[in-house]
Amino acid sequence: MVRKQYVLLACLIAATACARKETVVYSGQPAPARERLNDAAMVEMVHDANNTTINSARLAMDRSRNSAVRAVAQRLINDHTRINQMIAESGVAMRGNNITNGIAQSGRKTVSNLSTYSGAAFDRQFVDSQIQQHNWMISNLNNSLIPGARSKRLRDKLREMREMEHTHLRMLQDLQSDMRNH
Repeated sequence: MVRKQYVLLACLIAATACARKETVVYSGQPAPARERLNDAAMVEMVHDANNTTINSARLAMDRSRNSAVRAVAQRLINDHTRINQMIAESGVAMRGNNITNGIAQSGRKTVSNLSTYSGAAFDRQFVDSQIQQHNWMISNLNNSLIPGARSKRLRDKLREMREMEHTHLRMLQDLQSDMRNH
């Protein structure tokens, strides 16, 4: 009987965790396998993920009244626009596939879900989803994109992007901590 209660509790915790991640952009989206992505698909993937960040941050600029959230949102817009330009300079043309199509669709869902929140709840959801997004991207950069890139130029651009993603993640985590303390 006790064992059943622990199993039930574990299922409840897992279900609650999943429910809280409804605005997470890539929840449940597996990291792409290295052999399934060529350089063109990698560029498309990065572009789509960056556009999700940009669109979410634009929504934050419209919805948030928190000056710290708005400052972070503006920084994300500027930096991710620059990342898209930097990746375009790699010389690799974009070409989507099922993975990148799923990322674009998931990104649209994220922005749509965020738009249902307002006030402090929006701010929390925005920051939480950005932390999830940046963790997801860093994982993919480390495990799939950088090691799988065939073009040295693209690999170098992805490494630059990884540094920016780490900076954003730290900034978002600090903001999340500040929001919890107030």
